[in-house]
Amino acid sequence: MPRYGVAAALVSKGQSNIEYPADRGVLWELAKDVLPQLLDYVMLCPHKTDNLEFVVFRPVPSGELNPGKASGQTSANGFYIAPHVLSSQNAADIVKEVKGIYATLMKEDKESNYELKKSFAPMIAKINAGKKSMSNPKIDVLKAAFTAIATLTKLKAAAFIKDTSDNFGNAGILPDLPFFDAESSSYPLIEFIELVDEIMSQGLGDDAFTSKMDKNSYNRPKVFYGNYPHAPRTFGLGSLSLVAAIGKWVEEHNNLYGKASAVLDWLSGRPIYIVSYLGTQQERFGHHLIDLALSGDLYQIIQMTSRVELIGIPSDTKFSNPKWQLFLRSFDHFLRLFDASSWQNFLMHRATYPIEFFHLFKTYFMKTGKYTDELIESAVAYGRSLNRAAYLAGKENAGESASIKAVTEAKQKVMLQLESIIQSAETNQELVARLNAQVGRLTFQDIDSKASLFLKEVVNGKIGLEESQHLITAFMRLSSYDPNEQKGNKLEVEENQTA
Repeated sequence: MPRYGVAAALVSKGQSNIEYPADRGVLWELAKDVLPQLLDYVMLCPHKTDNLEFVVFRPVPSGELNPGKASGQTSANGFYIAPHVLSSQNAADIVKEVKGIYATLMKEDKESNYELKKSFAPMIAKINAGKKSMSNPKIDVLKAAFTAIATLTKLKAAAFIKDTSDNFGNAGILPDLPFFDAESSSYPLIEFIELVDEIMSQGLGDDAFTSKMDKNSYNRPKVFYGNYPHAPRTFGLGSLSLVAAIGKWVEEHNNLYGKASAVLDWLSGRPIYIVSYLGTQQERFGHHLIDLALSGDLYQIIQMTSRVELIGIPSDTKFSNPKWQLFLRSFDHFLRLFDASSWQNFLMHRATYPIEFFHLFKTYFMKTGKYTDELIESAVAYGRSLNRAAYLAGKENAGESASIKAVTEAKQKVMLQLESIIQSAETNQELVARLNAQVGRLTFQDIDSKASLFLKEVVNGKIGLEESQHLITAFMRLSSYDPNEQKGNKLEVEENQTA
C-alpha cells in the first residue's frame, strides 16, 4: 500500500515521474503536503435541494470534520464515510490516526516509527511479537503516511460492497504493479493511476450524489455503487468491473486507446487486490480480457448479466437465491481465467443467456485457432435450431393463452431434456442423431441448413465429443444468435422474451 500511496500522491500533484529510487527527503515533503489535504474528502454529508424529497451529498471540509455523536456527524444524520476511504464505518478512527501521523511527520524526526493500525492500514493484522498479548506492528512513519494516503486517496476505483456474510463496507482496487520498470524506463503504477484519474475527470454528475429521503432517513447516493464512470450498479467490486469500465471509456474517447491498452497489458496476469476493512482478496485476469474490454464487449456482457435466467429458478426471486451467487462467482472466474476448468464450472449452471454473450463464447472457442468463423457460424445455426425447437414445444405445451412466464417455464423443461441428451451421448454420431430426432419430434421441422458444416465436422469426428457438447450447449442457451440481425416478426419477439 505505501507504493500505491506514493504514486497517488505524485499524480495528485501533477508529477508523472520521480527520480528512482526516490530521495527520502523528497518523499517526506510529499507526504506532509498531500496527507492533510485528503481529510477534505473523508466524509460526505447531505444538503437540501429545491425538491424537498431529495438531498445532494457533498464532502465535509476538513475544518468542519468532527465525526461522532457529539457533533451529530453520524450515519443516522446522513454523514457517511466516502466510498474510497478503505476504513471502518467509524470515521473518527482514521481521522485521529491521520492527524497523529501528520503530527509525527511535522516533528521532522526522519527515524521515527508509527503504530500501524487497521483503521488506516486495512490489510494488516495484530501480531504477537514475542509478547503475551497481540499488538499492532510499528513501522517507519513515512511508510505509515503513504499507507494512509493509499487508504484515503480518491484516485482508485472503489465501492461500498457486501461480502459473503452480508456485511457492508468500502473496498478499493489496488493492483500489484511495479512503481518503476527499468527495462522500459516507465512508471506502470503511476500510469495506471493517471488512467483512473483521467476516467474520473469527467465526474459522475450530481445524480450520483443525490438520493431520496425515506421517512426522514438518508439513503446512500449512487456513488457508493462505484466512484468511477460505468461502474456496475451492484454491491460488488472486482477487477472485471474496472476493466470493463476502462473499455467502455475508451469506446467513448478513442484518444485514450493507447494509454488504456498499455495499462491493461501491465495489469494482465498480475495480482490485483480488492482491499477492504472487511478483508482482502486477490484476483488475476488473462490477456484475453483486454480485447474484450477495448472492443466494448466486456462492458455489455457485464451489464446484461442480470438477464441470465437460471433454469428452474423463478426470475422474480433469482437475485436472492444462493444459486445466483454461485453462478456469478463461476462466471467471474470464467471471464478472468478463460481456461477449461473455469469453463466447465460455468457450464454446470444450466441457464439461458442474452445475445451479448455471443461474442464471449465465440472468443473462447476461437482462442485456440482450431475453428474458423464459418464453422462457428454453423455451430450457432445449430444452436438456434435447438433453442427454437424448445421454444415452439414449450409454447405448445403451455397452451395458446399461456403467459410469457408459463411459456418460459415450459421451454426450460424442454431445454433440460435437450441438455440431458447432450450430456448422456457417448459418441459424436449418437449426439447428433438423438438431437436431430428430438427436434423432429418436437417441431416436425428440419434443422437449419446453415448447420450442415458443423454437423458434418462433428459426425466425422473432426471435433471431439466433449468440445461438440460444449459448442452445442453454449449456443443453444443463447436467447438469439445473430447479433446483427434485426428481429421483426411477432414470433421472434416472443421467443426472445422467453429466453
